[in-house]
Amino acid sequence: MSFKCTICNKSFPSKNAKDIHRRNCVPSGSAKDANGTVIKLTRQKDGNFYCYCSEHAVIPMGYATLGSLSKHMRLAGTVWIGPAGEVSHCLPLSALITVFDLS
Repeated sequence: MSFKCTICNKSFPSKNAKDIHRRNCVPSGSAKDANGTVIKLTRQKDGNFYCYCSEHAVIPMGYATLGSLSKHMRLAGTVWIGPAGEVSHCLPLSALITVFDLS
């Protein structure tokens, strides 16, 4: 029996192999930042989803899956500050509080 990826139509010998492949085949989707804001993202030509954040301020960090990018933002406590669907920037919530401090 063969298991086919519904995105690229590639066949796999097992459901597990197809499921592993599918995590890296998704062309677009969404991730959540530390505040729960949903960001719509598109995989770039090199196969990664990109995030610019305070940890990677100069060089963007590529993530193979939306889940790994979402986990990064959640664990680093970052929030999205760029336009959805593009290579964008995120900063720690504490940096935003400093930038927008009106006192």
